[in-house]
Amino acid sequence: MKGIFNLLNSTEKRVLVVITSLLAGSLIFLFLFSLGEKRKNSHILESLRASEKQYEKFDLGRTEKKREWLAWEQAPRDMEELKSSYFYSDKEGLNELRLDLQQIFSESNINVSQIKYDYAEFEKEKVKKVNASFNFSGSYLALRKFLDSVERFPKFLIVEKVDFLKIEPQSGFLQLKIVLAGYYES
Repeated sequence: MKGIFNLLNSTEKRVLVVITSLLAGSLIFLFLFSLGEKRKNSHILESLRASEKQYEKFDLGRTEKKREWLAWEQAPRDMEELKSSYFYSDKEGLNELRLDLQQIFSESNINVSQIKYDYAEFEKEKVKKVNASFNFSGSYLALRKFLDSVERFPKFLIVEKVDFLKIEPQSGFLQLKIVLAGYYES
């Protein structure tokens, strides 16, 4: 190899050194440039991963919102079913409620005092409410049986309030004031 280099004249040697220097400089420049590009690419990859995670969160949120929207689309049908199946009818609502209360009282074998009825109307919801308040006297077991009958009853009845008027510890005898609410559409 040294023999070949000796065959060259001084101008050719200088040209060869310049070319070799340019080639080495180019290689060094490419190496340094590639290091910067590598760092730049790693930053871009990190940014891409962060964007993918953000997209997954967004997509999960979108899916959840879509599910929620579908549930709300079902709400009017559910309300109609609720009103038709569980609410009392507007025309005979109060009479039906009175008959149902008598049925519940006879099922649970309790006697109640005079029943007072209070009425309320919720115009926005297009629903009327009837509160039936009465006094109950009996044992705790009779009260449990009554509450169970109300809970299992097919119409929408709610025990809104129970006031304990008197409790006899020896006999377990209770005197209560109970407010029961029934609903019908207006």
